[in-house]
Amino acid sequence: MSEQAAMDTSDAAAPEEDNARAQVDGTPAFRRCLEAVRLNDTCFASWSLLVAEAERSQNPLLGDVYERLLAAFPPLYGYWAKAARHAEKVEDSLAIFERGIEATKSASVDLWAKYSQYVVEQAKEGAVSPQACRAILDRAQEACKFDPRSPLVADIVASCLLYTSPSPRDKRQSRMPSSA
Repeated sequence: MSEQAAMDTSDAAAPEEDNARAQVDGTPAFRRCLEAVRLNDTCFASWSLLVAEAERSQNPLLGDVYERLLAAFPPLYGYWAKAARHAEKVEDSLAIFERGIEATKSASVDLWAKYSQYVVEQAKEGAVSPQACRAILDRAQEACKFDPRSPLVADIVASCLLYTSPSPRDKRQSRMPSSA
């Protein structure tokens, strides 16, 4: 059964889909939470319980749960950050963060801070180039500059300058540990 079919929250499911849905991998608690969401997909409390159970049980449908939750409730910056960190590939995580930034209309300092922290971590590991890291940090600072909580982002940028700024010896080289 596909993840799409397992997470179908529409009421117009065929009987064979109901049988397939009953056989979704997961704990009985996960299946109960999934059924509660299927019955009322506008209830945030049901979604919260479903996410918590999927995380607790390390359910393979967790990524799909995040996707559907965020489609229903796009302004939830914390869940965008969780979904991005759950992704297996760095490129997928970056894409999820970008979708979250778009969904929150760039207004979430908290999401920008989490995105900035993630990209700095990945740059230090060599998974993101110093130039890409710097570009994201610059966008974060620009988006947050008038918000009273902008120091959340500024502190991350300041702590990363060592790694993303050129060396005084060589303006063309980054001082990222991975580029040594």
